[in-house]
Amino acid sequence: MRAIYKSYTLKAAIYPWLVILLVVVATGGRAADLPVSMLKAFGPYPFLFDQQVVATNGMELTVQIGSQQMAYDFGRQIFSPPIGVVRVTSHLADTLTCVQLPASYLCSVVLLDDKNREVEKTEMGKTFGRVLGDDVVRQWCDQWVRDQQGDGRQTILFPLRGTASLRPNVSQVPVQICCFSLLDVFKVTTPGDYELRVQLRLVQSAKDASGNFRYPVMVLPQAITRVRITAKDLASLVQQ
Repeated sequence: MRAIYKSYTLKAAIYPWLVILLVVVATGGRAADLPVSMLKAFGPYPFLFDQQVVATNGMELTVQIGSQQMAYDFGRQIFSPPIGVVRVTSHLADTLTCVQLPASYLCSVVLLDDKNREVEKTEMGKTFGRVLGDDVVRQWCDQWVRDQQGDGRQTILFPLRGTASLRPNVSQVPVQICCFSLLDVFKVTTPGDYELRVQLRLVQSAKDASGNFRYPVMVLPQAITRVRITAKDLASLVQQ
C-alpha cells in the first residue's frame, strides 16, 4: 500500500461546467468542536500524521450538470452528456485526506421523471451505492497499485483543505470528487425534465492502533438538482 502515497499530486477539474444545482450543506463548525474517532489520520501531508479522524461532516456538497464530453473518472475520460459532476467544499478547520475512488463507489443516485417516478438503472447504474467496507476499498486500492506498474507519479489520495490552511484573503473552492454520465447510469428513453438526487460518501485513509489501514466513511446529506435531457442527448447515445 505504500506505493499509493509516493506522490502528492492533486487531480483538479480542467473544464468549466454549466451549473444547474441545489446545494445541501452539512453541519459546519471548527474541527476542534466536532467528535473524532480513535483512528489516526494517514496521508501524504506530514502535518496530518497522528491526528484523529474527524467523525462527522462539515462539508458542502454541490452537484453540477455539465454538457462537455471531456471529464475524468478513474479509467475513463469521455462521457455522454448530460454529465453529473460532484464537488465538495470543506468548512472544517483541519484538512482531511480522502481516497479518490470512482463515482460508482462513492455515490448513491436516483433519477426521477416529471411524474416523480424513479427511472430504472442500467447494469452500470446498479453498481452505484454498493456496500463500502474496508475490504472493498482495500481491494480497489491494491488493484489500482498493480495497474500503475510501479509508476509513482500518481496518487489516489486528495486533500479537502480546511480553513486553517488558507490565507485570510483566499476563499474556499469546491474540489471535484467524481463524475458520471446520467445515460450510463439510467435507462432514459424520453426527453424531458428530470430530478437527480445524489448522496456522496467521502472515504478517509487512517490507521488503527495496530498500524492496520482503515477507511472510515462519512456520508454527506443528499443533493438534488434539476436535469433536462434532450432528444439530441438520447440520439448521441444511440450513435455510440
